[in-house]
Amino acid sequence: MKAAFILLSSIVLCSSCGAKRNNNNKVPADNNKPIKPDTSIFKPLSAEEKQYYHDKVEAAYHKILGPYFNGEILVAKNGQIVFEDYKGYANFRTKSPLTPHTALHLASTTKTFTGMAILHLWEQGKISLDDNIQKYFPQLPYPGITVRMLLSHRSGLPNYLNFMEKGFPRKGHATNQAVIDFMIRNKPPRTALPGRAFQYCNTNFVLLASILETIKHETYPKYMK
Repeated sequence: MKAAFILLSSIVLCSSCGAKRNNNNKVPADNNKPIKPDTSIFKPLSAEEKQYYHDKVEAAYHKILGPYFNGEILVAKNGQIVFEDYKGYANFRTKSPLTPHTALHLASTTKTFTGMAILHLWEQGKISLDDNIQKYFPQLPYPGITVRMLLSHRSGLPNYLNFMEKGFPRKGHATNQAVIDFMIRNKPPRTALPGRAFQYCNTNFVLLASILETIKHETYPKYMK
């Protein structure tokens, strides 16, 4: 019994000494270390938060895109620009540099803006994601397709890049309305039933941009600006 008491006392004493050593060796907090901003609230960034995002983006920018990146990059948070850079040439033949005023072809990057614009209308209660597209295009011969399906590329519509190869003037300018009129007139076949399969399709966003124009009664470029 005496031996057991001595053993237990030794364990307690060693544990206490160990705890004391750990406390003494504890690394002091770095008060200069930036605190990760609260991203749950939309509010103006403080100078420290803005610098935090700038440093994070800049590090990722150099790591991911590397030294040979040619293009423009701008990252904003809560409506404030935290990082911006223009690197390389606008014209490789003339060696003219890229600047903040260089116009570039955005291509399918505009799909992101179009999707956000539609969701903004949804937030305002001006559109339902379950609206049938024939609400906006009564003559379009493709029933059963919703706005949600257009956004998620599950409409089953044919891609206008393919079906307009035949029958549309080569020198003609294919506006969104021209694509819609062509579909009404020629009825190119679906590629899938609505909601049944994912198929990336430019036609979906032609219709979404046109829906936006119908609701807002202004052109897509004007609304986006």
